Amino acid sequence: MSTQTSTETEQLEPITMQVNELADREWFEERGAKSFLMRFYTVFGIPEEVAGEVLQYLPQRLYFAGQPIRIRCGWMWEMPMKRFTARATVQRDGMPLIQMKLDEERLPESLYIVLTTPIYQAGNVEYGSWHLDRVVALLRTYCGRALLKDCIYQQEMWPHGDWATAGHNKVDGGGFADGPRPHPSNFRMIELLLSRLDKVDEPTRKRVNVALSYLNRGHQDSDFFSYWLCMEILSGGGSNVVRSKLQKAYNLRTQQAADSQLGFSRIKGWRHDLVHDGIRPFLTQDLERYVQLLILDLLEQVLGFPPSRHAGAMQRQPGVNLSPLALPDNRSESQKQRDASYWSEPGPQVTEEDRAKIVSAAIERWKRVVDEWSRWHPPDVDGSNLS
Repeated sequence: MSTQTSTETEQLEPITMQVNELADREWFEERGAKSFLMRFYTVFGIPEEVAGEVLQYLPQRLYFAGQPIRIRCGWMWEMPMKRFTARATVQRDGMPLIQMKLDEERLPESLYIVLTTPIYQAGNVEYGSWHLDRVVALLRTYCGRALLKDCIYQQEMWPHGDWATAGHNKVDGGGFADGPRPHPSNFRMIELLLSRLDKVDEPTRKRVNVALSYLNRGHQDSDFFSYWLCMEILSGGGSNVVRSKLQKAYNLRTQQAADSQLGFSRIKGWRHDLVHDGIRPFLTQDLERYVQLLILDLLEQVLGFPPSRHAGAMQRQPGVNLSPLALPDNRSESQKQRDASYWSEPGPQVTEEDRAKIVSAAIERWKRVVDEWSRWHPPDVDGSNLS
């Protein structure tokens, strides 16, 4: 993908239901696909004025376990989207003949990211979902949940001439936003990681695939237990093995150093309290993000990448509070006062003037980010773009 910042790349084209925008011809002519799975994800935190510049680095195509995935980002004006039930579809020669309409809704005008992947047996949505779930888990973990906030629409789509028409649907949603962090080095790292995954031995590939499924569950439900299982699977053992792997990733002399310098003793304690006493830890957005970055440290280690030390970079991030792990609290005094008042009393009413100032500040921030990216050259990944 081009990394130019000219006006040609700054504009996001509108999303339509034309097949050539959503799928590749070779999916059907060479791979024998009958249909393809399409998901619409909402995007939070990127002002309209700079969306094209910020998201121009988003990869247009990825491959997971040999399965092609297309990524399309753009604006969609209010569009009727039909929903169907799988039971209402009859087929002839593997293609749909009659579909019973279940309902119709209009997705609001907004910025969306669309993911598509081919399906080789009609109705086998689970096959496409298996691949998309794991890529989504990586995108959310590297770039923040806000980049792919909610999956608000999922359909099996069928090519009819130049246009795609819908099959049945399944919707997931929920969760809070973090990010977005659409830095080009994060996208590049995902591409490198997926390429490396295709080259590792079969046991390692299976282990990583299972771990990514638990990582995706953690994202969906902010579920610490899913995150912990992901860490154990990647490490190939229990809490002591996980700690040993993190100690190696951070070049620490002792496991006790991993306990104190990475906050692992508290995280291990969360696991003990959950498994033995049924006490579920309360994950703030900062704490959940920190656990996700520890998982990235383990994942990259399993696949043989040099240590990026993502979680360590987060400890130095301004505004981050990791004090429940006996790690730094980098919030300013005003942030601490605001957070304290948030939990103790109703928040203040935001006026239209205040709202305009907030939006203006966000736009200026992203303009500075875009200006920085225009001078960007791929650096050694050190995790600083993730926290």
